[in-house]
Amino acid sequence: METVCSVVPALLDKFLIKNCTDFQCRHEEAFEISKEHMQPTHPMRLGLALNFSVFYCETQRAPEEPCLLAKQASEDATGELDTLNGDSYKDCTLIMHLL
Repeated sequence: METVCSVVPALLDKFLIKNCTDFQCRHEEAFEISKEHMQPTHPMRLGLALNFSVFYCETQRAPEEPCLLAKQASEDATGELDTLNGDSYKDCTLIMHLL
C-alpha cells in the first residue's frame, strides 16, 4: 500500500500535471460560453464559476483570481435574485453561498 501511495503522486507529477496546461483553457472557455448564453443566476453558470475558482486556487496557486471571479459571479447574480422563484432561488443562493 505504501509503495502504491508513493508511486501515484510521482506519476501524476510526471505525466498528468506536467501536461495539463490545456485544462485551464477549457475551464476558461466553458466559463466564457456560460457568461454569453446563460443568465447570471443560472445554476450551471454559477457552478462553473465555483469550479473555476477552485481550479485557480488549488491547481494554479493563484489566490487573487478565484476571489475576483467568485465576487463578480456573486455580484452579477445578486442583481437578478428578485426574478427567481422557489427552487431556482434556493439553487442560486446555495451556490452563491459556496462562492
